[in-house]
Amino acid sequence: MPPHLALFVYIIFIFGLLWVDCRRDIPVSPGLWVPTIWLTIIGSRPLSLWFTSAPVSAHEAQLEGSPIERLVYLTLIFAGLFILSRRKEGFSILGLVSANKAIFVLLAYFALSLLWSEFPFVAFKRYVKTLGMLIMILIILSEVDPELALRTSIRRCGFVLLPLSLMLAKYFPSIGVSYDIWTGVPSLTGVAITKNMLGQICMLFGLVYLWSLVLEWKQERFSKYSRLVLAIDTYMLLLTINLLLKSNSATSLVCLLFGSAILLGTRYDFVRKKTGFFIIAGLLTFLFLSWFSDIIPGMVQSLGRDTTLTGRTGIWQRLLPMAKQNLWFGKGYNMFWTPKILDMMQVNEAHNGYLEIVLNTGLVGLFLFFLFILSAYGRCKQAIISNPRFGRFAMSLFWTSLLYNISESAFRGIDMVYMLFLAISFRLSETEKEYGVYGCGVPALYYSTARREAHPQDHG
Repeated sequence: MPPHLALFVYIIFIFGLLWVDCRRDIPVSPGLWVPTIWLTIIGSRPLSLWFTSAPVSAHEAQLEGSPIERLVYLTLIFAGLFILSRRKEGFSILGLVSANKAIFVLLAYFALSLLWSEFPFVAFKRYVKTLGMLIMILIILSEVDPELALRTSIRRCGFVLLPLSLMLAKYFPSIGVSYDIWTGVPSLTGVAITKNMLGQICMLFGLVYLWSLVLEWKQERFSKYSRLVLAIDTYMLLLTINLLLKSNSATSLVCLLFGSAILLGTRYDFVRKKTGFFIIAGLLTFLFLSWFSDIIPGMVQSLGRDTTLTGRTGIWQRLLPMAKQNLWFGKGYNMFWTPKILDMMQVNEAHNGYLEIVLNTGLVGLFLFFLFILSAYGRCKQAIISNPRFGRFAMSLFWTSLLYNISESAFRGIDMVYMLFLAISFRLSETEKEYGVYGCGVPALYYSTARREAHPQDHG
């Protein structure tokens, strides 16, 4: 098939998937398309690489940014603010801060770190994008059914990015395939800019489509659209696994297996009640066995990697002395990777999310981030007991994100792992404590009332 004809066919296929999903009678608003577009953008390569072919210097890319990206992100942020302004009855600013103290303390410290950044205005622009990410999360969580809205938004994002990745790799290899600068070995990148980024989105989509299948199979009766959704999600999960294997991203593959085990294992009540205990006990057992055997080197080699984790240990050894130079407060929010450091290191991330935090905001930032992690775990633990439909996915994504950041840097800037981690951690109101959690963040009382008004036929 000629490449441009293939592009046309795949675009029709993608619109078909979106049309089928929009035809479902589900309580999600048109405003959900705003965070869906945001997720689609951050899950693929930068917009400037799609619309321009001219080479961009390191200084321009890191400090100046792209006018196209600024325009698109600002448009989405203002659209998000407009949507939230129409939903003021669902939450209040003071209620948000009170219910999410750990997140807002962390954000306040990130804002303070702009003061000692080498390029304050650049850091400020990156901070605004992070706030934009929170706006997108609030749009999702202020929907009538936040759990369904979160799942729908990610599924629709996958309908676009996964088929496009397959099409680019097959028909446009100059875009969808990259080659290692040292060995020349080809790697599938698809819509992403690196194989690890493609692996990341496949890991997340794999968890979400598996989550969707688990929920769909629980239905007692299957309507025409339920069977169609089941078939589509099965196909998308298989496509995700295929792309993940072809991308050869070992970290994402291990994390998907780990997260899937938690998602499926928590179907049992005794596991749900002690999820944290079972995971920590398993990790300690694994570390104990590795002390007396070569289990870790064996696993690494079975994944086609060496004991340096594809050079990551060397990167960490070079970055640790740099971290000690600004150990307590770092270089400022997302401002460690200046063009000078990029030229010196020849990489653009620490390949460890926790080291990345230290480099940017120091040990103080890492301490506040760990407080946020504890708060997020409390949120997931509460959700898995009160609403296992959402809580099982939340707990799975929580532990998967922590594991993923051991060898990749996702807890920075606008990143899909970071955004979803924030989404499962957020509370809209302290009234959740009174009414119980339904979905991601809306009190059960608000959900049930809104659902009856939107779909009276479902409630008799």
